[in-house]
This record gives sequence, structure tokens and C-alpha cells, in this order.
Amino acid sequence: SNTGARISHSTGIIEMDKTIFKSKEYTPDFVFFIILWCWLCNEQQEKGDMKLADKNAIEYYLTTKRSKKNLVLGWLKLFCKSPSEFNKERYELIAKNIRKHNT
Repeated sequence: SNTGARISHSTGIIEMDKTIFKSKEYTPDFVFFIILWCWLCNEQQEKGDMKLADKNAIEYYLTTKRSKKNLVLGWLKLFCKSPSEFNKERYELIAKNIRKHNT
């Protein structure tokens, strides 16, 4: 799978590709974000609604005072593995929320 992080359907355990811990773009801030995202994606009523998980995880992340740059770099690295229109929309959601949070 090209997925850097996911929740196992059989065990419910968050599984992360070990390259996430070896790449400089995947900072501790981004690992925090991706774990939060996995949990939100699994816990929401509509399980697997990635856009809703994106929105909620981004909004919470921005309240933590963690690096916005680290969030952006991690997502760019993650999405470069699977470029798609859907991932472009997801990245635009990040950019929109960061701009909104800066005002």
C-alpha cells in the first residue's frame, strides 16, 4: 500500500510505514498530526470520510501551536506518492485552513 499511515480493519491498530520516521519531511509534528488524523478518521460516524478527518485534524492541530510549516511539508511529501485530484483538494483544504488561521 502507498498509505503512510492507516488503521487496520482487523485489529484497529494504527499502522505506520517506517519511512515516515526516517524522512526529514515527516517531523514529530507531522507524526502527531497523522496519528490524530487516523484516530479521527476511525472515530467519526462516517468512518473513512477522509475530508472530514482532514478538516477536523487540521483545525485541532492549528490550536496546538505546532509548526504549520511541518504540517505542510509532511502533507506535500505524503501526497507526492499518490498525486490525484482528491489529494489536490485535500491539500487545498490545508492551505485554506492555514490562511484562515493566520488572519
